[in-house]
Amino acid sequence: MTDISTISQVKGFIDTLDAGRIRGWVFDPKNEGERARFYVALDGMVITQGIADLYRQDLEQAGFGTGHCSFSIPFTLPFEAVAGKKLTLLDKDGRLIDGARLEVATQTPNVTMSLEALTSHQLAFIYNGEVDLNTSVILSVDGVPTSSQDVILQSQGVDKRFLIPLPSTVERGKETSFQLAVVGSPCVVWQETLFVAALSGDSHFLVPELEIPKLTPKPLQASKNEAAFGTSREKMLFSAYAASIKQVRADNSQILSNALAISLGSKEHDLVLPNVDAPEVTIVLPLFLAEERLSSMVSSVVLATEPMTYQIIWITNTHQHCDIANLVVVQAQAGMNEAAALHQALVSVAAKATIVLPSEVDISCSCIAQIKQALHKPYVGFVSTKLVDFNGQLIDREVRGRFDGALKHALEHKAAQSANHCQNSYFRAVNYALFSVTGYKTALIKALPKPDSATSATDMFVYWQKIINQEQLGGYCLAHAYALSQVSRQEWLPIVSKQYQVLENQQGENSNQPTLSVTGQPILGTVVMIDAQTPTPDHDAGSYAAVEEIKLIQSLGYHVVFIPLAFTYRQAYTARLQELGVEVCYAPYYSSIGDLLCEKLKQADAVYITRYYVASQYIDFIKVHAPSLPILFNNADLHFLREIRSALAVPLSSDASKQKREELLQQAQLTKVNELSVMDEVDVILSYNEHEHAVITSHLLEQNKIFTCPWVLHPKSTHCQFEASNGIAFLGGYKHQPNVEAVEYFFENIFPKLMESDPSIIVSIYGSNMPESFKRYEHPNVELVGFVENLDDVFLRHRIFIAPLLSGAGIKGKVLESTSYGIPSVLSPIAAESTGLVHQVNSLIANTPEEWVQQIKMLYNDHILWNKLSAHAISLANERYSSDNALLKMSHAFRYAGLKTTVT
Repeated sequence: MTDISTISQVKGFIDTLDAGRIRGWVFDPKNEGERARFYVALDGMVITQGIADLYRQDLEQAGFGTGHCSFSIPFTLPFEAVAGKKLTLLDKDGRLIDGARLEVATQTPNVTMSLEALTSHQLAFIYNGEVDLNTSVILSVDGVPTSSQDVILQSQGVDKRFLIPLPSTVERGKETSFQLAVVGSPCVVWQETLFVAALSGDSHFLVPELEIPKLTPKPLQASKNEAAFGTSREKMLFSAYAASIKQVRADNSQILSNALAISLGSKEHDLVLPNVDAPEVTIVLPLFLAEERLSSMVSSVVLATEPMTYQIIWITNTHQHCDIANLVVVQAQAGMNEAAALHQALVSVAAKATIVLPSEVDISCSCIAQIKQALHKPYVGFVSTKLVDFNGQLIDREVRGRFDGALKHALEHKAAQSANHCQNSYFRAVNYALFSVTGYKTALIKALPKPDSATSATDMFVYWQKIINQEQLGGYCLAHAYALSQVSRQEWLPIVSKQYQVLENQQGENSNQPTLSVTGQPILGTVVMIDAQTPTPDHDAGSYAAVEEIKLIQSLGYHVVFIPLAFTYRQAYTARLQELGVEVCYAPYYSSIGDLLCEKLKQADAVYITRYYVASQYIDFIKVHAPSLPILFNNADLHFLREIRSALAVPLSSDASKQKREELLQQAQLTKVNELSVMDEVDVILSYNEHEHAVITSHLLEQNKIFTCPWVLHPKSTHCQFEASNGIAFLGGYKHQPNVEAVEYFFENIFPKLMESDPSIIVSIYGSNMPESFKRYEHPNVELVGFVENLDDVFLRHRIFIAPLLSGAGIKGKVLESTSYGIPSVLSPIAAESTGLVHQVNSLIANTPEEWVQQIKMLYNDHILWNKLSAHAISLANERYSSDNALLKMSHAFRYAGLKTTVT
């Protein structure tokens, strides 16, 4: 719901839409030194975003700062999606930039292309257009233009084919998103995500520290895709080796070296496994594995298992000799079937975790460790990995929720899907997993008898997993662990059909299992969560809050689908959410947020949106496509109140400052209109700050739908101690302007007086995105540290935490975090607002610079007062901000929205 009547004071213009890129400029006169962030909307719906930071001489000459305010960003929508529509630019707060619009033509000549082939070094295209072309084509990789070449193409005749070399920057052995654009045509004419196979040979792999034997890899047998798989397999083996050698115990380094050599085909190396009495994991090799494949299979397992202690079991029905020292050999009796042999082998299992390999696979380097870690959770009974073929396609589609006879057919005929697709890359509950590497709690399966009807290994897997489900323990699939199959997905289909027939026969008609959540409870529904970006909890308190709210929603019984407005994969941060069981959605697996919402809203029970400028862009869309879905809105903080406070903090020392205050107040009034408009349309409002509840109620004249958004503080095992600490500290993220203002106020008004009174006190300033302007506060008693990864370094090291905030709204996350560590704080009234921190009870409050100096000195030297405030702060954190209390608060909001919860 973009309010197009609200005009931004940011300036901008759209120059062109050509060759799959939108070009123009954006300039923020109030922040000339910062790169201007902006959104692109299509008929009012935000479709992408960008940063204007490119230099243009004409813009500098026109007076737009240094001229670093132009942009050229990828535009991947096809022409038919934008024809006849209007493109506009919005500023970072969602306000329309006046004059920044472009009407897209209703039609353009058809210049579509199709990919004929992807070889090891080039892409071959066929032109399918209606007109002859004499122009340039531009190939982009993951949205970045990488090569351009001139082409002459005929709509009729033979000159329809052209080749483009594969850019050297393309990373092999993974999926890559390609786009092709034509100069003179507005949109991309072809785009596709392709798996780019690795090149053969070992020169493309970096293997650290230990010399690798010179080897000629042995070709794999019986596969028409030998070359493609062989190089992918080599890369996996080298990756596993490189990861393990850094952590391996010194006496095992030669085992790793030999294992790598054998895996790559060497016949000249021996393998001696460690002799361990109490291994961490037991790995059971595929049943009746042939002796000639044994050494290679064991070596692959060794590479993936170090540095853990392990036991490897080989179940064989032959009397062949085994040369691998300390390999546990279980000899099946003559005529013994797979089920009986597997059951017999359990007697030899020595570890608490048993990992079974149903088929010959190679295991990713962290696979075994992730299985072991997941099995430590009390509600987990078994854990599986993804099974992937050498083309990167997913083979193992686990059974979740309902099971019926149509499942096998659906699995066989469903289109191939990348194993890296968002839908396959999060920790999730499964009822059955039959094909891939699967780990079990040994005590569970050892206690089970062998069913009389079980004859195959699959019979045993189904039986174990069925009983585990009945015991109300869950089965789960890991987010990022995978096993690489030696045959293609297509070759797996007959096996899939046979194995699922076993499952169907054992289940019967009335055996549907409930799908579990990642907390081990039956899933009550799905919540689609929309925010500006993927949370970065080590950088800002708002991101920490977002992650905790996700956990609370999961604990209430809901699967969370997270959609970041940035729509990108953010390395470790996206992966962390996925490992929590969150389905994070991003490009290139979805073409647009609009298409994604159309798909996900059909499965959703509610929508949870954070920040008004995010909600304003999608409320109307949600109400059109899913009018019955309740919308829960988290305001993060009351933006217009923060802006008003920031404006009123501007001193009236000159005409210029008076004008600045007036402009800021006018901007705050515009924000108030938009923010309250969002709140008026949603079903539930969640706000951290109870003072804000009163402000919102006074405007909306409604209070029933306003709830306290819970904040969670986790108890700390170690607390700050008076004698072991020294100095004072401030911590905040400096993309949040109130934190910048707080530091500036402290150094310009409090610090000089503090140094006069006690020059021994050291002041340490922490936080991400610290501005260069802080360097002017350099002083022998000042530490400008910046980003800190571990909060222990702040809250356990220093004696006092300060927060001299002059403006802001919401709740102050770092202030609350300090209470859980027991470090007493000196705060401004705004910093203490709605936290439960009270002057002389669990903190000290200061208003004037003189009060700040007095309170800091008193607390710094009075250990009796310090200990009292510390103890009371810890009590506040453990009682008011506990996980149980937070879950109860969130359940109240969900129930008001008509949603069931697990809280009784």
